[in-house]
Amino acid sequence: MDRDTCVRIWSWRRDRYGGVAFIQLVPAAVAAPFFSTFSDRYRRDRALAAGYAVQCGAVTATTLALVFDAPLAVLYALAAVDASAMTLTRPTQGALLPLLARTPEELTAANVATGAIESISMLTGPVGAGLLLAVGNAGLVYLVMAVVLFLSTLMVTRIGPTASFAVEVRTSVWSQTLEGFRYVVRDRRASLLIVLSGARFLQEGATDVLLVVLGISLLGMSESGVGYLNAVFGAGGLVGASLAVLLIGRRRLGPALLVAALLFALALVALGMASSRSVAIALLVAGGCGHILMDVSSRTLLQ
Repeated sequence: MDRDTCVRIWSWRRDRYGGVAFIQLVPAAVAAPFFSTFSDRYRRDRALAAGYAVQCGAVTATTLALVFDAPLAVLYALAAVDASAMTLTRPTQGALLPLLARTPEELTAANVATGAIESISMLTGPVGAGLLLAVGNAGLVYLVMAVVLFLSTLMVTRIGPTASFAVEVRTSVWSQTLEGFRYVVRDRRASLLIVLSGARFLQEGATDVLLVVLGISLLGMSESGVGYLNAVFGAGGLVGASLAVLLIGRRRLGPALLVAALLFALALVALGMASSRSVAIALLVAGGCGHILMDVSSRTLLQ
């Protein structure tokens, strides 16, 4: 298959995937500000367990829909439910960790561990899904994920009520959500961290498209080669998670956040001009490293 054909195939696939991502992320973006208030209105361990339980239900329903050849509209709707449920689990986890940590050092260590687990997942998740698809179909992949989410729900229920208090909230969900936006606008430090986090995810999304163009158009790689570049980015995240251990015990994380942001941004800029595979791999490792360091430092500072 020639390079132009590969580019056309990947462009078509990206358009389809972009449409599915739109269906998933738009409802999640609308729900996120409201769902994030549940960690204040209810016990946080229960809110986290509820989020995983909803995800488990959506993934289980998706498994059944695939087995019985349900219409695509049903699959898209279930994907939107799953993505929206994640907007409950991630904020609740972020609010729960400071309550479970006894010292700032433990909080930083917990975020380092979280970043390491996410990097390992980015590296091994596609490999595991590929192996499952090799012996089965998409329904098998979703079945395994449903089991994982079910086990996650059970594990979260073991946290118990320790430091999982709910704040007494007398206002409505709408009023509480608006107050959250007002707080971010008033607090310049919080605003900066939110903007930087948004920019990081924007860069991460752009990287998905950049790697296709880089791998096929500039480096002459095959489709599998593009997947290899994604794995290299995940490996860079593992390097970043290892370096993030150095942040434990530091009194100031602002300089680390600045260095990480520059590393991630400059690596992506240089990646667009890479002319050899070895240079591209080195820059991807650097970018993945900066990405995780940004995540750990910004998350800890916000908490």
